[in-house]
Amino acid sequence: MKIKVLLLLLVFVASCSNDEKKSSDNLDIPKKVNENLVSVPKTDSFLLRYKFKKNQKLKYKITTVSESNQQIETDSVISTVTKQNVEYLLSLIVRDNDSKNNWIIDFTMNSIKSEGTINGENISYESKYIYSTQERMIFAQYEALKNKTFSLKVSERGEVLEIFNMKEITNELIDIQQQSDKITIEQKKLLVQNFKDAAIRPLSEQLFRKFPTEAIGVNSNWDDRYYTKFAMFDIENIASFQIKNMEQIDEDSLVTVSAGLSINWTGSHEATDQGVKYYFYDPIVSGNGLITFNKTNGVIARSETSTSMQIVIDMEGFDATQKLVKGKRTDHTVNKNLVELIENIL
Repeated sequence: MKIKVLLLLLVFVASCSNDEKKSSDNLDIPKKVNENLVSVPKTDSFLLRYKFKKNQKLKYKITTVSESNQQIETDSVISTVTKQNVEYLLSLIVRDNDSKNNWIIDFTMNSIKSEGTINGENISYESKYIYSTQERMIFAQYEALKNKTFSLKVSERGEVLEIFNMKEITNELIDIQQQSDKITIEQKKLLVQNFKDAAIRPLSEQLFRKFPTEAIGVNSNWDDRYYTKFAMFDIENIASFQIKNMEQIDEDSLVTVSAGLSINWTGSHEATDQGVKYYFYDPIVSGNGLITFNKTNGVIARSETSTSMQIVIDMEGFDATQKLVKGKRTDHTVNKNLVELIENIL
C-alpha cells in the first residue's frame, strides 16, 4: 500500500464545529439572520434538554464522507481529487453531574475505519491493525484516538463546556512523532489544544447540538455562531436550526430539527508573499441537514448534515527568467456526516 502524506489533510470533519469564540461585535457583518425565536403558544412549547442518568451507557456510529477537488490553472491544468469515508464507533458512559446539571461523560473510541482515494489511488486504515512507524505518523489522528478514552463536561442544553482526560492521547501523539525527549511544556500544551480543536471537538459536537434557553415549539428557530479563519478571512459561521416536526412513536417523542449553515466574513482580498500577488475571491460556504432528537430520552437519535466550502484564488508573479506568470487555484470541499444511536442503556 502506497501511502501519501497528503492524507494528513483529511482529518475529522465536522459540519458545524466550534473553533475559537469571539464577540460578534468585532465583525463588520454584511448580512444578518433573524435571531428571535418564533412565538408559539405556551401550551405547545417545550424545553429541549439532554437527559442523562449516572452510569448510563450509549453507543454511537459516526460516518463522515468527504470529497475535495483542487484545480490549479497556469500554462496547464493540475487537478487533485480526494475522497474519504470514515466510520467511528464510540462508547459513552455518563459518570456524574454537578449542581448546574452539567454532565461528565467519558468517550471511548472503539474503532476507526477509513477508506479513501487520492486521484484514484486507494488509501485505507483500520484501527484493529498494527502499523509501521511511518504509517503511524501518517495516520496520527486515528492512532492517537483508537481505544483511548477522553472526557467531556456537557451542559443539559448541549454545550461542550470542557474537554479533558487527554493524557493518554497526548502521550500517544508525542510517541508517534518521536518527540518525547524534545517537546517543551508549552509545545505540549499547544499540541493538546490543537488536537482538541481539530479532532475531538468537531467529533463530539456531532452528538451534542446546543439548544436555546427558551421554551420552543414547532416552527421555532434559533442559531449558534462560531468563528474560524479561512485563507485571509475571519469567518463568522451561522448554524441555524428550526423545529420542523414532532411525532410520537411508541413511547418516544421525536423532534425533527432542520439545520442550515451560512457565513459572514471580514478580511482583505489581496495579499503579497515573496513577490507573488494573491487575490482571494469571496468564500462560498453553505450547509443543511436534519437532526432527530429523542425528547423522551433526551439524546440525539440520528442526524444527517452536510457542508460545502469553495475558495478561488488568483495568483500573479515572476518566474526565474522574470517572465510574468498568472494562475488560478480553486478548492471545493463537500463534507457529509451521519450520526446513528446504536444503543442506550439506562
